[in-house]
This record gives sequence, structure tokens and C-alpha cells, in this order.
Amino acid sequence: MASVTGQGRVYVHALGFVAITAELDAASGSAELQVVERCIAQLDLQANPGSVPAGVPLWVNVLGTFSDGSTQDLTGDVSFTSGDPSKMPAPNAAGYTFARQNAAAGQVVLTALAPSGVCPGASGLDDVTVTIRNTALASIDVIGDSVPVGLEVPFFAVGHYADGSSYDLTRTIDTWDTGSAAIATVQSGGAHRGRVTGVAVGTTPIVATQGLRRGPGERRLSDPHQPVGAGAGHARARTARARPRTGLARASSIRAAASPRGSRPSATTATASRAS
Repeated sequence: MASVTGQGRVYVHALGFVAITAELDAASGSAELQVVERCIAQLDLQANPGSVPAGVPLWVNVLGTFSDGSTQDLTGDVSFTSGDPSKMPAPNAAGYTFARQNAAAGQVVLTALAPSGVCPGASGLDDVTVTIRNTALASIDVIGDSVPVGLEVPFFAVGHYADGSSYDLTRTIDTWDTGSAAIATVQSGGAHRGRVTGVAVGTTPIVATQGLRRGPGERRLSDPHQPVGAGAGHARARTARARPRTGLARASSIRAAASPRGSRPSATTATASRAS
């Protein structure tokens, strides 16, 4: 009557009631699922955010409304297309996409299509228009904690733009690098970009670089709570002492720096410590 994937997604095959059970070691839990006959009456495709600069990621989600009035997230069940893949590729099954680095300002229409189960007379599709803005990247902050030796910890790159907006660039940053691979390594590509692994006890900078032109001026601040001035380009710095007491330390010294040659690097110092 129904089957369940390892991620908990249920696929139904017949009408009726079925018990869904999850187990972990000696613990288990179950819930009763009623399978009813219904069809998709409407799709609602939304983008978050709906307006981004070039090089910035975004997510879409699809809410399906059924003939019985119930709703369900169908993001992983629909297919997506992009009206201009040269500016923005079609979202993947998780709803992830991004404005390409060289995308010109303008609009891109993203469309979601239900593969089956659509009510008679319903379109089974919806679209959303995403705006790509023309604004320059002003600075990048790299954020991360100290890394115990042998463990992997995610670091994040936050881009600040000339129009005052900020976005998580972790997955679209051009390159991630480490000052010393003998102390810590960082993944620069794939789905795990920005993940840092502690190799040996010590301290090394973790650098994120975005190949976009920056505005003039640079500023370094030692107080993380001090507001940044109106300079077109700036960097931030903040320091916190790592505590290897439990093997997971608080934020280590974090420094952002901008390159004077058109690339956009930012660095934070990663401290590796032995887990106790």
C-alpha cells in the first residue's frame, strides 16, 4: 500500500490506512497514514529571495493545494525549468539555484511543473519571476568556529553589497583556501564547500575569494559590535579565544580582507585543537 525511503519520504500505491514506523537502535515510533483519493488543484511557486545580485544563491519552494483542500510541500516532486539558463539554471530537486557570476541585470522566469496527479482542468504548473540586480560586492565576512583535530566544521561566507544587502555566498564562492593544509584543510567545491577539517593543532587562515570587482577603500574593525562606515569597500575583524575544554571551541579570531586586484578575498583564522 505504501513504501518509505531512508529519508522518510512516503510513496503510496493504494487507498486505505497504513502504519509508518521509524526505528533507531532500541527506540521506535509509528504513525497511521490514511491514503485518500485526491488530485493536485493548484501549485504555488515561491522564490526566496526574489531579487538577488549576480553570483548569489536562492531557494524556491512549491506548495501544492489538493482537491480536498489540504496542502503539501511538493518541491521535491515537481520538475523545474528556467526561462534563461545562461543567467540562472533551473532549480534542483531541493529547490536550490543561483544567479550566475556573469549574469546581466534583468529578470528570469522559473517554472514548476507537476509530473502527474493533476486535477482535470488544472494547469499543474506555476512560475515566478526572479530579478537579478546590478550592485557591486563590497566585502566578505568568513565565519566559523575552532576545529577539533580529525573533525569537520562548516565555515560560512557572507557577502555584503553596495546597496546594503547581505547574502550567504558559501555555496557560490569562487574559491576556498587554507593558509596551511598541514593544520587544516577546506573543501573548495561541491555540496560541502567551506567545510574545514582539523589536521593538526595550530592556527591557520581560512580564505574565501569571490572574483568580483570591489569598490575603493578598506576598513578593519577590532570590535565586532562597532558599526561599519560608509566606505564602498571594507573589511571586518573580531577576536574570540578558543577553548578546547570539550573539543568544540567558540569562535576563533575572524578576519576579513579585500584584495586590491579585483578579487574579493576574506579570511578567518581557524584554530585546530585536540578533542578531549
